[in-house]
Amino acid sequence: MSKGWKLGIGIPLLLLGLLLAGSMGLVLSFLGTDGRFTSPELRAAGAGVAIVAEDIRFEDLPDARETFTQLQATIRLDLRSENGDLFVGIAPAAEAEEYLEGAAIDVVTDLDPFGVRTRTIEGDGDVEPPGAQDIWVVSTDSERPLEWTLLPGEWWLVVMNVDGSAGVDVAGTAAVEVPLVGAVVIVLLVVGLALLAGGLGFIISATRTRRPVRAATPPPPPPVVGGRPPPRRPDAFG
Repeated sequence: MSKGWKLGIGIPLLLLGLLLAGSMGLVLSFLGTDGRFTSPELRAAGAGVAIVAEDIRFEDLPDARETFTQLQATIRLDLRSENGDLFVGIAPAAEAEEYLEGAAIDVVTDLDPFGVRTRTIEGDGDVEPPGAQDIWVVSTDSERPLEWTLLPGEWWLVVMNVDGSAGVDVAGTAAVEVPLVGAVVIVLLVVGLALLAGGLGFIISATRTRRPVRAATPPPPPPVVGGRPPPRRPDAFG
């Protein structure tokens, strides 16, 4: 293979390998091999009876439930409050909205490393303690983290005081884990490293300088005996 062909193959392979290996290495540094991303510690506070993350929506496509189950995509919330015990629950959006109707709540609008931004929906109604409701698909208190495998549908994440009183102050971390993503990232990282090695091999082979082949040196002529060349051997026909 000519030098030009080797460079034409090696340079694209090198660039593609660098891009793939670099990006997958960066993703792996955030997710880890278990496919988990954990947020820095966040804090949220509101004067209402609940802090709500609404519009958690996953399309109910054909076989979506089976797909989510296979992916085992899980969220984990580890929350605590200095004001007392917390209740953390996830419920269908319509049922959670009905339960909190008329009460003042604080709805999450944005997340950033400096905290949780909320907007207040005014209200003056009271609510019963959340633990007495049967709307939750999963719930916990501040003693244990909440873990939930994602399912299709529309959901609300609700954080409240256990007695339903106003004034919720919460801090903690949130994590998302998709084990399959970690495995896929590792495979792509290996592929990227293989492409990188292959590209380097082609480039080194093309730029290697070949030593010129020296012509064979003919043997020296036989010495002259007595100043005369040696007699010729008569050939077989002579």
